[in-house]
Amino acid sequence: MTDTVLSVGVLVVVEAEAITWVSPSVSGLLGWTASQLLGRPVASLVHPADALLVDPPSPSTGPPRRFKRRRLLCSDGEYRWVEGVVLGQHAGNNGRPATLLRLHDASNDRHADGSDRSDTLDEDADWRWLPAALDASPDGFAIFRVHRRGPEPATEQSITLQMINKVGATAYQIDPPLLRGRSLEEMAPPEVAIPLRDLVTRSSAGPGLHRRRIVVELPGWESILDVVAARLDPTRVVVTWRDISTQVQAEGVLMDAYARAQTAWDLLHDILASLPDPVLLVDGSDARSDGHDHRPPAATSDSPLGQHGPTCVFINQAAAGFLDIDESHAAGAPLEHVVPASCRSELLTLVGTVARSRQRHQARLTTRSPADSGGEPPRDVVMLVTASPTAGGRIAVICRDVTAEERERERLQQQRNSAELAARRDPLTGLRNRLGLETALHQILLSCPPDRHVIVIVCDLAIETVNATLGRPRGDRLLKDTAKALTDAVPDAAAVARLSSGEFVIILADRRPGWTVGSVFDAVRTGIDSCWPHDQIDVLVHYAHYCADPAARSSDRDGSDVLNAAITDVRSRWRDHGSP
Repeated sequence: MTDTVLSVGVLVVVEAEAITWVSPSVSGLLGWTASQLLGRPVASLVHPADALLVDPPSPSTGPPRRFKRRRLLCSDGEYRWVEGVVLGQHAGNNGRPATLLRLHDASNDRHADGSDRSDTLDEDADWRWLPAALDASPDGFAIFRVHRRGPEPATEQSITLQMINKVGATAYQIDPPLLRGRSLEEMAPPEVAIPLRDLVTRSSAGPGLHRRRIVVELPGWESILDVVAARLDPTRVVVTWRDISTQVQAEGVLMDAYARAQTAWDLLHDILASLPDPVLLVDGSDARSDGHDHRPPAATSDSPLGQHGPTCVFINQAAAGFLDIDESHAAGAPLEHVVPASCRSELLTLVGTVARSRQRHQARLTTRSPADSGGEPPRDVVMLVTASPTAGGRIAVICRDVTAEERERERLQQQRNSAELAARRDPLTGLRNRLGLETALHQILLSCPPDRHVIVIVCDLAIETVNATLGRPRGDRLLKDTAKALTDAVPDAAAVARLSSGEFVIILADRRPGWTVGSVFDAVRTGIDSCWPHDQIDVLVHYAHYCADPAARSSDRDGSDVLNAAITDVRSRWRDHGSP
């Protein structure tokens, strides 16, 4: 077996469908340690869609047998393609047959040579679901195979159909399987085949999506298709298309509507002027992208209007009042001269983004309102600014005052934070409750150094006796006094909590091994004695502690588990031995 370890590749011995030995290089291939694999069934590592790792037994004589690629489970949950050979079979433990395999990583060279293998589209189990899935799509899908005489894209010999879904085959009125193997020229007339061939050829040359709009004018079929192609591997290209005739027609109607809107500018002017929200119409043609940032430079007295970046075409009365400027002075002025300095940079960036992308964008900007005639001082105003592209490179900028909404949102957030804090606090004493203690303890355990311990001290006061003897109000007051006494008695405590009734917990972090709890117990007893009415009632107080070592015990790494273990251990000590 020593010679086997030094062999090239990853070696595995399988006996009775279970792994009985692996070479050290298994960790480098799959990430598992030997102890994690020994005795493990082979079937638990093989992908469910693949065959078993070991083929049926064959005579041990003869050359090594290759087996097809399989996917094996890695320690990170991913699957890796492997292939290899069966080196031989021999008698294993108890006379059971054992098979020796040599594997190597085939993830990177799968389909690399483009040759036809058993994992083709029609035969590979991975692809059996694809036709059914694509048949459910409303778009046409097809996979073409590119046959080449040489390695260069310009040397392709032919392009044939390998698969097509039902929608794609509708125009042919033939079952999709009967179309397989046909050349591109057989399937489409030259006005369609030529641009489609160009698209498939470009896609097979490299990764990425390639798009083209193709006009189809055939007897009984007139459409405008939006065609997208992408390479699957060096010999296969997937092509999908959608009929966008209605969309193109709608685009034409929309462009015509924009043209009509331009001729009806006077009417649009009146509509915008009557809106209660500030509205600006900006000419963003100078802010379109050419690979550079077109943000206007700082305004100067020497810079002529209209020379830098977007310019203001129109503002309505609401915008003029908010910006404290004259409407007539804003028309034709650079936008940087119109908007306030407090939000100038953000607004110019927003307009530039819309001008380049020609898509609608929103942003929340904070600015200062001008002082009104009534002597009201300026105030911060939060504006929701929506910038939308319109015809002719113009951009409509609509501002809405959302200051009240922001304040309400902040108020609700504060209420939510207060509610979350209250959920983690004992309402009577103000200490942490069980939920708050578990959360704090969990963080303390995670940050505990490997050479330190976390001490959990539990104090249980028989408060029921006080309530029954002196009354509930006196008992509640004693609980508050006890909470303060415990906090003062252990000032370096990481957390102090009240779990239920008279049960208090103190957490001490960062304690070295061998540290004793005696001095803390003394301080706790003194603190409780200082506030307890021993002259009126004699109440038994139990003390105990639990030492958590998260570096040594995995059970000591979760706050809930440690707290439960501490309480269980403490109660067991009280029951068996009494308070220490």
